[in-house]
Amino acid sequence: MRVEDGIYFSPNLKYYDIDFNHPDSLVEAFRDRIKQYYIEPIKKLNDDHDAFAAGLICVTTIDVLSRLKYDIDEVRKRYVGWLISEIPDFGLPGLKNKEQKVADLFYRQFRNGLVHEGRIKDGGQFSYLFGDLITLEDSFMVINPRQLVEKIEIAFDKYIFDVLSKPEELQKLLKIIEQDFGADIAQAKRF
Repeated sequence: MRVEDGIYFSPNLKYYDIDFNHPDSLVEAFRDRIKQYYIEPIKKLNDDHDAFAAGLICVTTIDVLSRLKYDIDEVRKRYVGWLISEIPDFGLPGLKNKEQKVADLFYRQFRNGLVHEGRIKDGGQFSYLFGDLITLEDSFMVINPRQLVEKIEIAFDKYIFDVLSKPEELQKLLKIIEQDFGADIAQAKRF
């Protein structure tokens, strides 16, 4: 993001404030980016009872985290795989087809619906009316975004722990940061 006093990596850090040669500093910057651009805004939206907007950012956050975990091009495979491995509730059977996992339904109805059409398909919704993360009601799926962000945050904290304790995970993150933010880093060095 570019503002008049520099290009920001997170709301708290400009690119030129980050030591890209010091992995621990870079991991902390990345943690700040995910927490401040994704997780904290979701929590604020939940506090304001804005389930749809909170859920929308949850969907995007899962896209980010699934890409970090799985180095595969097929979005569905990594998204559904992440949901099942990180949030076991999504590994349960779906509505009509007991072979289909809830993760597949969420991917198709929520993720694809929102990303491609700006809507949740097949009557699905984000709501605080039910306390559980996932409620399957008749032929509809209801997701509680307050519960979802809690699960996402736990998975993200676990991911950061793994990055800091496993060299192969750290190298994978560094490679992704270089690929995704290389142009921004180069641009920031000009200021």
